[in-house]
Amino acid sequence: MGRPKRKRLGRRKKAQIATTTRPEQVGELSEALEDYLEIIYHIGQRKGRVHIKDIASEKHVRMPSVTDAVRRLRDHDMVEYQARGTVELTPAGRNLALLVVGRHQFLKDFFTKVLGVPGDIAERDACSIEHDMSTATLAKLASFYQFLTTCPKVSPVVMEEWKSCCSGTQGADAQVGPCSEQLEATKSAPSASSESRIAATIVLSQLRPGERARIVGVRATASVRQRLVEMGVLPDVPIEMEGMAPLGDPLRVRLRGYVLSLRRSEANSILVVRDHDDE
Repeated sequence: MGRPKRKRLGRRKKAQIATTTRPEQVGELSEALEDYLEIIYHIGQRKGRVHIKDIASEKHVRMPSVTDAVRRLRDHDMVEYQARGTVELTPAGRNLALLVVGRHQFLKDFFTKVLGVPGDIAERDACSIEHDMSTATLAKLASFYQFLTTCPKVSPVVMEEWKSCCSGTQGADAQVGPCSEQLEATKSAPSASSESRIAATIVLSQLRPGERARIVGVRATASVRQRLVEMGVLPDVPIEMEGMAPLGDPLRVRLRGYVLSLRRSEANSILVVRDHDDE
């Protein structure tokens, strides 16, 4: 018997999937399938068109393995694919790929900028962790990053002392030196850069349509913060105001390439700094 004909989805149905698929889906696919989504997204960004052989070359696997994975992604309505044709992400697949990419980039930035991990190691570790880290832990990590980069009591000297305390960055080579006196002398001195950043910080709802900004952090309850992190709202992520409903609620923003609808109360809890190019 031949393979049963798969029911195709119309444009309207696909649009509904794109708007109703919640970011909590990150982690519901297997790690391997999420990796394939990332690879398809990155190849598409570089080349425009994605072929099975491109994916196989990027992932270092045989083409039949790629074909099987792509068919499974198609069954989840994450890609459009016809035999011997190109592979295209559906709106839902693109949203999920962007969320995984966002997790990866945030973790890599945290490892390199805060912990001082070498770039190649940070890249590898981010790949290992991005699929399995719970949203609750990711939200806490984002809060800590926000604290380090915005709190006026966290002087740049403190971060420099942290880096100098660790003479090595790998395992047993790490040596912590006595720096309590230096920390005591600087802990009450606010950072000029932190004060400047705080002065420029506004809430997301203050952006005008077309204005772009970069996320500083979230000031909200744990449950709201976790929901926003699930949607990809993380420190240093670029965001753009698309527009708003006639009564000003909800708001539409563009985040990492996809449009997100936010309640005004949620937008009021997201701290951002306008991009200098828009000033």
